[in-house]
Amino acid sequence: MILIGQKLLKMETTNQISTRTIQINRPCYIAFTAAGIIFFILHDFSQASVFFGLGLVFDPFDLKQPFPQRPFYQRALLVVQLILVMTLLILSIIK
Repeated sequence: MILIGQKLLKMETTNQISTRTIQINRPCYIAFTAAGIIFFILHDFSQASVFFGLGLVFDPFDLKQPFPQRPFYQRALLVVQLILVMTLLILSIIK
């Protein structure tokens, strides 16, 4: 099990990431997160969870740096946003 995790980590660090991908991630993250905020204000929790979740797909930080090695505030922001997505998803199911 540990061997598989080490291989995946090695594959993650050896992948080449194009500059075009890096340039498009930040604007897309901002756009989807802003749309999520707007839908949250309008109390449309299902749409807000979708847009916040799509925002997570476009990681706005340095993609060449593995997740465990990132600064705390970057990891905290992404984890808090993931918790928000799950909470909104549960609220939209209950409502």
